[in-house]
Amino acid sequence: MSVQTGFIKGRDQTQIYYNLQGIGNPLVFSYGVTCGVYHFKYQFKYFKDQYQILQYDYRGHHNSEMPQKFENLNIEECAYDLKAILDTLKIEKATLVGHSMGVAVNLKFYDLFPERVKALVLVCGGIRNPFDIMFYTDLTKVFFEATKWGYLNYPEPLTKIWKNIPLSLTHQVISLLGYNKLLSDKNDIMQYVEGMKSHPIETLLYFLQDYSKFNGKNICEKTICPTLIIGGQADLITPIAHVRKIHSFIKGSELFIVPHGSHVSQVDMPEVVNLRIEKFLNSLS
Repeated sequence: MSVQTGFIKGRDQTQIYYNLQGIGNPLVFSYGVTCGVYHFKYQFKYFKDQYQILQYDYRGHHNSEMPQKFENLNIEECAYDLKAILDTLKIEKATLVGHSMGVAVNLKFYDLFPERVKALVLVCGGIRNPFDIMFYTDLTKVFFEATKWGYLNYPEPLTKIWKNIPLSLTHQVISLLGYNKLLSDKNDIMQYVEGMKSHPIETLLYFLQDYSKFNGKNICEKTICPTLIIGGQADLITPIAHVRKIHSFIKGSELFIVPHGSHVSQVDMPEVVNLRIEKFLNSLS
C-alpha cells in the first residue's frame, strides 16, 4: 500500500502534517482536541483496503507545529489547513469523518467549502459551547473559566500542575467520564491519556475557548450533503439529547445510536460503528 506523508503551510505559515494511504474514494478523519489519529485506528484498519485514507494533525497537535500566535489555535484555521492539504493532494471532494471537536471542524469546512464535501460522518460531537451540555450541566463552564483565569494570571504554576498530574489519576477520570471502560481496551484509554498529557496546556485552553463560541446550528440547517450522525447512548461529553438535535437540524440526515456507547463509541464498539459507517458509504455510490 502506498503511503504519502508531508507538511503543508497554513494561512499563518504553521506547518501541518498529513498522512495519505490507500486508493479509492477519499475518507478524511478529524479527531477531537488534544486527541490523535489513534482514536480512529479501528476505522483505519477496517477501511484502508477499500478507501483512500487521509489523516492529519491539527495545529498544536503531535507532528504539526504550534502557531506563533496561540489565538490561531481555532476551528476555522483547522478548516483552512484541511483545505490546503486537499489542494496539495489534488483531492477535489471527500467524505469527512469527525469525532468530538472534529465534528465542528468538519462542519466549519463544509460551511466554507461545501463543494469539496461528498458526505459527512459526525461522531459524538457537539455544535455549540461544550460547557453548556457536558455532563448534563453547565457547571463545567465555571471550572474552565477558573482554569483560564489561572493560566492568564499564573501561567507557569498552572503549566507545571498540568504536566505533573499523575497519569494514574488522569486515567481513572478519563475512564470514568470519557470511555465505557467495560468495553474499551485499557491500552486504548492509556494511549489517549498519554497523548493528551503530551500537549501543551495552551493547545487545550485556546481550542476550548474557541469551541465555546462555536455555533453550528446555522451550518447544520443549510447542510444538504448526505450526513450520518453517530451518538453514544451513554456519552457524558456530548449527551444523546444534543446529538438528536443535530439530527433534527440536518434535513435528511441519518442517526445511529451506539448502545452503551461513550464519547468514544468508535473505540468502545468499533465493529458496530464500522458496519454502520460502511452501510452509509455504500449508499453514496
